[in-house]
Amino acid sequence: KPHYAWSLLALAPHALALFAVLMTAVANCTDDGATTLPSLPRESVSGPVDAPPIPTLAAVGPLKDVAVVKTTHLHQEQAAHIQAFKHRTGMSPKRCYHVVLFAMTLRILATVWFGMAFLEYTRYYIINDVGIITTLDTITGSPQHLIKAFIFPFLGVFSDTMSRKTILVVASLAMTINMWLMAIIPSVEVLVIVRSLNLLADIGYAIRNAQFRDLFSMSDWERVDGGATGIKSRIAIFGTIVSAFAVAVGMGLLKLGETGLLGLENEYTLRKEDCRGKRHCVPRGQYSWHGDGWKVDGCLRLLMLMAAVTMTLETLVVVFVLPETIRPESQAGVSVCRYIRKNWYQILTPWTTLRVFATAQLRDLMQIRFVWYLIGAGTGVLFNSWYRRFEPDTLT
Repeated sequence: KPHYAWSLLALAPHALALFAVLMTAVANCTDDGATTLPSLPRESVSGPVDAPPIPTLAAVGPLKDVAVVKTTHLHQEQAAHIQAFKHRTGMSPKRCYHVVLFAMTLRILATVWFGMAFLEYTRYYIINDVGIITTLDTITGSPQHLIKAFIFPFLGVFSDTMSRKTILVVASLAMTINMWLMAIIPSVEVLVIVRSLNLLADIGYAIRNAQFRDLFSMSDWERVDGGATGIKSRIAIFGTIVSAFAVAVGMGLLKLGETGLLGLENEYTLRKEDCRGKRHCVPRGQYSWHGDGWKVDGCLRLLMLMAAVTMTLETLVVVFVLPETIRPESQAGVSVCRYIRKNWYQILTPWTTLRVFATAQLRDLMQIRFVWYLIGAGTGVLFNSWYRRFEPDTLT
C-alpha cells in the first residue's frame, strides 16, 4: 500500500548512509588491512620540521609525571578560559551555560505547546479547510527556503564576526511575536505573517549551536569527556527530557479537559460536528465561538497562551541576562551598520559557502542528505492527506 511504500523509502537514506560509512572505512585502509593514520611530525638534526618534537620519557620522567604534566596543562588552560570569559561577559562559563540551558528549556516548552495545538487551533479559529492550510503552507514555505539559502550564510558569518546575541534576540522576538499574534488575533492574514516571520525565527537554532563553542575551552571542546560530541549529546538528552515534560503537561491539560476536571475542553473536538462542511468554525472577524469578544474557548487557546507567555520569558532572558559570548579576537571591530554596508553583497553569492563540500567524502554525504530531503519533502503532504481522511483529534 502507499504508506508502506513510503515507509520503505524512508529507510533508504539510512541504508545509503551505512553503505557510505562502510565504503569510507574500506577506503581508509591499506592493502594489509591496517588503517592509515596521519603521520607524526618528523624531527631533523637542526630541529623539528612541522612542530616541536615530542618529549621522550627520559626527558619527562615516569609515566605518572607525564599524566601530571598533562593534567596541570589542562587545568591551566581551563582557568585561563574561565578568567577570559569572565572578563568579557561578567559571568563564569558555568553560569552562562546554565542561563543557556534555562532559555533552552523555556523555548522547548513554548514550541512544543505551540506545535501541539497549532493544527486544530488553526482549523477552529482561522480556517477549517485542511487543503487551504496546506496551500498556504506551500505558498509561504517554498519562497522562505529559497530566501534562507541567500541570507542564512550571511547571518552565520555575521554571528561569527559581529554578534551572536543580536541574532538570537531577533530570532526570539520573531518567535514571540508569532505566538502572541496566533493567540490574540488569529486570522488568515496573521497566519501568513507568522509563516513569514519564521524566516527570522529559524536562524536562531544554528546560532545557538555555535554559541556552545564559546562556553568551553579548547580542551573541553575537543578531548575532555567526549569533547564536542559528548557536550552535544548531553544537551540533546536534556532537550529530550524537557520535550517529554512539555508533552506530558500538554496531554494532561487535554485529558483533564476531556474529563471535565479542568473546565476547558478541546474546543475543536467539542464543536467538531458543528464545524463539519464549513470553511470557518469561528466566523471571520470573531475571536471566540459566541462572538462576544475575545475569550478562552478551550484547551487549545490555553496552550497557545502558555506558549506565548513562556516564549516571552525566554526572550527576556536572552535580552537581559544572556551575555555576548563571541571572543574579541573573532569580532570585526566595526559597527553593525558599517559591517552590513560593507558586506551586504555577500547575500547575493550564497554559493561561496558551498566550498565546505570541497572534499569527495562530504560531497558523497551531501548526496545522501539530498535523498533524505527529497523523501522528507513529501511527508508533510502525506500526513495532511492521512489527517483529512481520518480526522483524528490532537494527540488524543
